[in-house]
Amino acid sequence: AVISNTACNFSAYTFFNDKQGIAAAMQKELNRKFGDSLGAYVEALQISNVELPDVFQEAIVTSISTKQNITRSQRYLENMQVTFAQRVMVAEQELTQTVAIANGTAKSRLEAAAASATITAQTVSAEMVAFLNLSQALGMTPSQTLDYLWWDELEAGKDTAKDFLVGI
Repeated sequence: AVISNTACNFSAYTFFNDKQGIAAAMQKELNRKFGDSLGAYVEALQISNVELPDVFQEAIVTSISTKQNITRSQRYLENMQVTFAQRVMVAEQELTQTVAIANGTAKSRLEAAAASATITAQTVSAEMVAFLNLSQALGMTPSQTLDYLWWDELEAGKDTAKDFLVGI
């Protein structure tokens, strides 16, 4: 009766998970009872077999399995949150790099275009000054100088030209 009464103080779940703790409590209670009435002492008590109803035992196993699955799923969720946070940081860094590269490329092209425009403007300006100097040195009007240059270019390219302008 002492063992049964002590066993009633614990849940079936505890029987499944803490047999040593229950055995220690039963040993203490047996020593109290036997020591007072019989003068005996129980050295050790071991619970080797717990018989629970099959349905209840299966429910406990299912419960433990479910808790393990929940814990595993929570760890997986935490790992995925870390992984996704890392991927977001990588994507943000790649975005920053891509924008920086695009801005650098755009500025480079803008500077190259500005340099090309400046070179063209300086070349045209130099050619205009040279043309004016040539016109003055030859004593020709700008229109006469252009006609001279035109006919000189046609004569120079007649051997390699495929077409010849007629009527101009």
